Amino acid sequence: SDTKIENDQHDTKDQPQSTKKDEDEFKTGGPIVRYTTSDIDASSLPALPTTSESGSGGRGRFSRSDSTNSTSSGKGGGSRLCKNDLVEFTLVTERRTQIKYARNITLLQSDRDRQRQKREQKLLANATQEEGVVTALKNDFGFLKTTSRREEVYFHYSNIILPEEDEVELQVGQDMKFLVVSESSSSGGGQRSGGSGVKLSARQVHFLPKGSIQFHKTMAQGVIGIVTRCPHPADSSYSSEMLGKLQLSKPIEVQDGAEDETSITEVSFRAADAPGGNYSNNRDGSAVGMWVREGDT
Repeated sequence: SDTKIENDQHDTKDQPQSTKKDEDEFKTGGPIVRYTTSDIDASSLPALPTTSESGSGGRGRFSRSDSTNSTSSGKGGGSRLCKNDLVEFTLVTERRTQIKYARNITLLQSDRDRQRQKREQKLLANATQEEGVVTALKNDFGFLKTTSRREEVYFHYSNIILPEEDEVELQVGQDMKFLVVSESSSSGGGQRSGGSGVKLSARQVHFLPKGSIQFHKTMAQGVIGIVTRCPHPADSSYSSEMLGKLQLSKPIEVQDGAEDETSITEVSFRAADAPGGNYSNNRDGSAVGMWVREGDT
């Protein structure tokens, strides 16, 4: 009996599509409205963070219900609103004092989420479409080897786009297509490509049929060459693998573009591809040697 509901321009229930409008349309220009924490619908606030379950390390099982639950607000998020949060409420006026109050406050979009979406849009504007395979799976993230670059790409499970099947199993070796963005390494997640402060991350990660990804293109077969440098795998003497070199007995002409041709006279090869493989130089196998020698054909 002490308040009256005002159905004027300040009642945001007349703006059901407000979350899709540009941020500039929500600049304040009306009267200041008071509220208390008891007026906030706590179920509309983000749920408090929980500890993720440990993964198997080699595979993960996903369903569409998991995707829906991961994006829902949930309950028990507390009653905290922050400056610049976008809310919907019922506007009331106390009859005795004419002070305006907000009641039944529901959070439509937090300022943190809005800023995050703006940053994400900027990242996606410069993203590149790539393909690759899963090389590692952790608790809630993994890594991808792409056909376009040497560095592995980090991805979070929340960026996986599920196929039509209700449930799928993600395993190491799964073929994927995705968008690659460059973001600050301080944004969380793993990093395998140096400490420059920038990491490669995948967005919109889609499943591809097994065998869709090809990392190599066959240019010629039956090629003959001479070993000019022996390869060597990483061991106690070599901190990283050293590639070998082959001088071709006959150059290979490759079409480079519409008109240009490139002549290939030398190629690299890995220790794993060397004939005969390697052998152990000591008892514990920490040092190895190669059967192939310089000058071999």
